[in-house]
Order: sequence, then C-alpha cells, then structure tokens
Amino acid sequence: MIKKLTVIFICFAISGCAGGYVYGKRTKGRLEPVEEYRKGAYALNPVSQIIEKGKITINVEYIPEEDLKTMFLDRQIYGAYAYKNPYPAVIIVIKVKIENQSDSRIYINPDDFVMIDELGTQYMYISPERIKSIYESRGSVSNLIKSTSSLAPGIYGAPLGMAHGLAGRGLERRYALLKSVELNGGYVYPGVTYEGFLAFLKPNPKAKNIKLVLSNIKTSFDVNDEALGRVDFIFEFESD
Repeated sequence: MIKKLTVIFICFAISGCAGGYVYGKRTKGRLEPVEEYRKGAYALNPVSQIIEKGKITINVEYIPEEDLKTMFLDRQIYGAYAYKNPYPAVIIVIKVKIENQSDSRIYINPDDFVMIDELGTQYMYISPERIKSIYESRGSVSNLIKSTSSLAPGIYGAPLGMAHGLAGRGLERRYALLKSVELNGGYVYPGVTYEGFLAFLKPNPKAKNIKLVLSNIKTSFDVNDEALGRVDFIFEFESD
C-alpha cells in the first residue's frame, strides 16, 4: 500500500493567471454548452519520464484508463476494499515517484501542481475529497470550472456529467481506494522514496501539447522553518 503524508484539500482557482482557462469552484450561475463532449480514447506520450534536480529525482508515469480498470481489483493489494476503477471517466491519472537523495528534507503540496496545454488551459489537481463530493451530489464538471477564454472551446463549457450519484458501501470503497493511492502533501525526508497518484480533468481533446508542472517544491529550510530554496519540475507530453 502506498504510504501517505498529511492530507491536502481542494481544487481551487488561481488568481492572476494570464488569459486562458482557470479551473476552480463555480462562482455564480451555470456554464452554457459550447460544444458536445465526445468520449474517445485518450493517451499521453511518453508514458514515463524522469527528471533529476539537486539530488531530487522525480519519475512521472501516465496511467492509461485500461490499466485503471483492472489495477484496483487486486485483493492481494487492496483487500476488502478492492473494487472497480474509482476515478470518473473524465479524469486522467499520473503516478508520481519522488526520491530525495539530498541532505535536506523537502516539502511538496499537490495544490501547487497543475497541467497546462497550448490552448491556454490550466487544469488543477483534483483531490479524493472533491471526487467524492461530486459522486455524492451527482455533480458535473461545469460546477467546478470557469472558462475565461473562447480560444480553447471543448468539453469545458458544457455541463458534462462527471459521475452518477452513488451511495453506501460502493462510494466508501471508491473513496478508500482513492485515499490509499493519492499523493498527499508534506515533508519527504533525506533517503526517502515516496509515491502516489495525482488526478486531473482530462485535457481538451483539441490540445496536443501538455505540460505537467510540479511547482514550488521546497528544498531547504532555515531555523524558523522558512523555505530557503524552491524548484519546479516540468514534464512535457503529447496527447493522442
């Protein structure tokens, strides 16, 4: 089972971004459809990438939807909570593995991690708590996003249903699976290897160049526990 640190919560809008889309809570009203969402195969390439900076190594791996459909059924790993894929169909999942071989602890916060496409769209990290709340409320993506650009039309202006309402043990099993694999925020100490999953809204199908930005990773601290160093890891993908 993947180890966890402290829980970090929510998918929110970042202020001050230049143009494009910003994803966050609905502020008012309901977004109007601009284009029908068409389901289809989606993939990111290369599947796996590694970057090393200052003795910090990060390996990211795109998990295809077909793999997600089977991996959570393994009772040897997930025991009584083994179940079908807990992620909604409009979510993509990235596995992140962090190896800290530096002399200092580092600090990560998934709320600082984003995906960006060439259409000016910014996709925020979606926590298990947010996914659960969508399941519970029969919510839709249009309740979580806000379009500020007409340059990247697609599924994001439409009231796209993200999940059918669930109840009882089925929802609790899905939530338990999501929590067991999420990449929580917190300290990663020297010599430690830490891994977990990040979830994002599936990028606009018209976007072909996707960047995953693991930003604001704190790399050293003073006696007052204030960060002295920060580093970003940027991974570039192409979508199919």
